[in-house]
Amino acid sequence: MYGINPQIVEYRRKLGLNIGEHWQMMTAGFVWFLADQARIVALQSSLSYRVFPVGCALLAFNPDAFHYEQVHKVFRGANMKIGKSNPKICAEQVAINAARSEGYKLIVGMAIAANVQPDDKSGLVSKTLHPCCDCRESFKILPEIRPDMRIISVHLEDDGIFEEYSVEELWAMHDCIKN
Repeated sequence: MYGINPQIVEYRRKLGLNIGEHWQMMTAGFVWFLADQARIVALQSSLSYRVFPVGCALLAFNPDAFHYEQVHKVFRGANMKIGKSNPKICAEQVAINAARSEGYKLIVGMAIAANVQPDDKSGLVSKTLHPCCDCRESFKILPEIRPDMRIISVHLEDDGIFEEYSVEELWAMHDCIKN
């Protein structure tokens, strides 16, 4: 009576693919859609006393979704730091927690949009803002994030400035992760 949708069975089978293969299945247009969503949420929802907006958009995968339309979903998050003495809430953490709270089991890819600043722990100055050390450390622990997950970071105001890397490559760029 309520048979399982064969498309969902196929998506569950594909869960065994590595993240790079999931990422490659997405069109280049969709990757830039994620980047645009990160920019939009940074400009609309970020709350920072330093006026430093950061946005994140990610594509999550749920192999247990009942409806085909719920297998993949985009989640967005913006940073928040309302005062100097208040703790920061990173855009990446907001988006990841939204996906986790809805039962999504895998983060396929992530886009981050912000202006550039030196990394708070490693001191690296890159073309785009990379996830902070706290986020990089959480990426090691969270089961939804695999080392081969792809990240695209884009400049908030310049479409021509972007970087693409895996979580593992991110850890190698910044030497603040201790195994």
